[in-house]
Amino acid sequence: MTSEQAQAARAILDCRTAVLGGHCYRCDSCGYEEISYNSCRNRSCPKCQGNKAVEWVEARREELLPVQYFHTVFTLPAIFNVIAQ
Repeated sequence: MTSEQAQAARAILDCRTAVLGGHCYRCDSCGYEEISYNSCRNRSCPKCQGNKAVEWVEARREELLPVQYFHTVFTLPAIFNVIAQ
């Protein structure tokens, strides 16, 4: 495991736990308290970025044309770079 992967794994494991700190919300009327722990904000964290990923996919789906097509990626020889750009 690379150091970046280990760091991401630690962040995800600590996400929304006391390790990352938190906030305490208290109702002035009844005194009810609720603790909300901070998130890691790691781009690989399903708790933090899961909703954003779903939103991104939905936005891309809205851009699709109502026809069947295939996305193809290919490399042109360098001689065609001027034309392609």
